[in-house]
Amino acid sequence: MLHDWKSGANRFDGPGERLIGAFDDGKLIGFCGLNRDPYLSENAGRIRHLYVSLSHRHRGIARALEARTLDGAEAWFPRIRLRATPQSRKFYERLGFVPVDEPEATHSKSLR
Repeated sequence: MLHDWKSGANRFDGPGERLIGAFDDGKLIGFCGLNRDPYLSENAGRIRHLYVSLSHRHRGIARALEARTLDGAEAWFPRIRLRATPQSRKFYERLGFVPVDEPEATHSKSLR
């Protein structure tokens, strides 16, 4: 994500896109981004780079980042897709994402 940000390849600045950070005492401890899904011709969003530092995990930070990232996203995107790692699939399913058999995605969540 840092490389894409520095190069300008992805600044999360398109319509409906955003990058949300979580901070502890002024230090960045997590982030989550939302982009238009580049793998689809239809309008859909894509969760990108949900990450929380190891020392801050299991405190609800990832859940809060995902919720804040998707807050109001239904105005821009009817659904959100993502590609989950095997370790994160159950986490996303607890957040309402359902497994899908689609190219470039493991899970999807309808917002409308």
